[in-house]
Amino acid sequence: MPAANKGGYQRHHPRGYALLLAVEVSDSTAGFDLTRKAAIYANAGVPEYWVLDLPRRWSAVPRNPDGPVYRLVPLFSAPDTATMEGVGEALGVGKILPEQ
Repeated sequence: MPAANKGGYQRHHPRGYALLLAVEVSDSTAGFDLTRKAAIYANAGVPEYWVLDLPRRWSAVPRNPDGPVYRLVPLFSAPDTATMEGVGEALGVGKILPEQ
């Protein structure tokens, strides 16, 4: 069976619980991404959601959805490292943000 068909995604989009991570790259919508969009992802059961705020050079990493909210929302700036839950390798936040 082809990889694209294994999850049945030709018939429907992946469900939130099937994802490990969702990422929003924000140039001007971080407030919306951290409120209304976060509620959508949390309700869908997406376990982790990264919002990369390009102008401010930081990332919010909402984790542990509980209904329409995430219970943990750590913030990371460019010099910090962040780790996706369940994956041991740290990622330099500054490496995924564009240069100033």
